[in-house]
Amino acid sequence: MEMTKRAGVRGDWLLLRREAAELEAELRGARIRDAGTLADGRFALAFGGRGGDQLLVFDPFGPQPGALLQRGELALGAGAPGWVRPLAAAVIGWSVTGVTTIRGDRVLILELGRGSAFGVRSEAQLVAELVPRFGNLLALRGETIVALARQFTRAENELREALPGRRYQPPPPPPQRPDLAARAQALAGVIDDPEQLRRLPVLVYREPVSRRIVGAHLLPLPQLEGASLEQAGSLLEVLAESHAQARGLALDEELARRRERLQRGAAKAADAIDAECETLRARLTQGAERERLLAWGNALYAHLHDVPARARRFVPPSRPDLEIELDPELDAKGNAAAFFVRYRKLAAALPHIERRLAELERRREQLNALRWEAERVAAEDLADVEAALAALAGGRGKGHASPPEPAHKRRRAPLAIELPSGARILIGRSPSENAHVTFEVAGADDLWFHAKGVPGAHVILRTAAGSEPQSADIERAARAAALHSKARLSASVAVDYTKRKRVRKQRGAPPGLVWYDGERTIHVAPG
Repeated sequence: MEMTKRAGVRGDWLLLRREAAELEAELRGARIRDAGTLADGRFALAFGGRGGDQLLVFDPFGPQPGALLQRGELALGAGAPGWVRPLAAAVIGWSVTGVTTIRGDRVLILELGRGSAFGVRSEAQLVAELVPRFGNLLALRGETIVALARQFTRAENELREALPGRRYQPPPPPPQRPDLAARAQALAGVIDDPEQLRRLPVLVYREPVSRRIVGAHLLPLPQLEGASLEQAGSLLEVLAESHAQARGLALDEELARRRERLQRGAAKAADAIDAECETLRARLTQGAERERLLAWGNALYAHLHDVPARARRFVPPSRPDLEIELDPELDAKGNAAAFFVRYRKLAAALPHIERRLAELERRREQLNALRWEAERVAAEDLADVEAALAALAGGRGKGHASPPEPAHKRRRAPLAIELPSGARILIGRSPSENAHVTFEVAGADDLWFHAKGVPGAHVILRTAAGSEPQSADIERAARAAALHSKARLSASVAVDYTKRKRVRKQRGAPPGLVWYDGERTIHVAPG
């Protein structure tokens, strides 16, 4: 048996019915607290609980449409733009009363209910059409569509339409597959009984070496006879593992491509900086030209009456070593004035060249920092680095603000370490999170840490109000800064720390790039 890298659970309507039975047992009576999308764009319902939000995640538009139950948090809530907003608004506040499917098709239906202050019960449905290439999500009141992800008319689909305010029509039944019909016949005694269906063991097939899931069903799969077989009690758990496996592989590949693009873009920007620096440094070496022009002008003024008319060259008697090239159209005084103009122009350019070189060196440092960020940030933070690099490579100048965060993005809590003393360490995990912990979370007298001379995370040490930081806490925060830096593999790392009020943003730079002073330096092992 040949097993592909992306093998996993390929669902049919029988597995979906088993999943519906498990979802009903898990979610009956649960209230939809929020709805929106995850960072990867999948739509999810959030059910609150002691262990944090439990999410029912729908992926109707992926290559293998499905629904999963998992822990997590929404990235964009009901305020998200597009189709998400009306769909989320249509289901928030409703409670799950049942979960069903359409026999013979991959359509999952959440039955919803809600009571009013007057005791009047309302009913609704969230329909997930998990059909490859034709997936959709729809909210219904009775048989009427009130919100949906994909709209289409009869002109676009001759079999049915899907529009707000219109009557819902299920998708046409798919052609019957003989193998699927045989499986349905084998499960005929339990397929319509959720209790019995939930009690059936799930047969899970794994690749023998990697232990990746390559298939699962309620009945044996002869085509996977070469795989390791085990039984599981929960299809939801199997689907979650299979989905994480598939998305992990896809995400790794996509992240690798994006990181490579970032590195190429940064390298291109660095090459442009190098080329401009080379040109500017060449202009700085024109000191001899400036001195020659000054000497020519002074010599001509000293011998105004000795220069023949329309001469092309002149050697001053007082400077026999000096041969002056003249413009024959100008007299001696005019030539001298022209030499002084050229001299002053070259001299005046010097400060501008030096300032531009300093600015380019700062941009080079900023590029190096972003190249490191591109290597270290998690998937959800890569867009942050891409935006920062695009702004920097575009040469944003003075007076330009850092790119704003999306209006509906939910800010993630910084990475935190609680210390025995009661102090707390906060660590930025991306450019914008560095800026957030430093300039929005940290107090003026909190200590700010950064690995010296290398790209690294911003680290904040917060102590209880009125208390001084302990030396052990300072060392622990410094070790965290060393660990979250480009020097993390070094045996010893120099880490600067200072009060947050001594840290200031670099004007016109991407988020997280700062100046600081008043620092002390401590050498620590990363950890």
